[in-house]
Amino acid sequence: MMDHSLSCQVISVILLNSAQQLNGIDVMYSYATYIFTQAEIPEPRIPYVTIGTGACECVTSFTSGILVESLGRRVLIIGGYSLMTLCCVCLTVTLSFQVRCFIFYPHS
Repeated sequence: MMDHSLSCQVISVILLNSAQQLNGIDVMYSYATYIFTQAEIPEPRIPYVTIGTGACECVTSFTSGILVESLGRRVLIIGGYSLMTLCCVCLTVTLSFQVRCFIFYPHS
């Protein structure tokens, strides 16, 4: 932390790792056996399903890293926010039509 050129990078890594602890992905691995048992996966296969889930996460991280390096962070951030905005607008429009179309239909 004494070198000013590295302090911003170190702080970024600390904040990103702290945020990852709060996003819930670690909770899934803590409760994986319970979740897979509730999904009626046979007990002997649960370790293999957990390993498969971890492998999928690794492949996704690797693919995402390559995508970020090839397209750039700015393009992906703008594209992601644009897609989320479009989905929210579509959801809002469809929900408003649902209320108008079924105004006489009781939802009880």
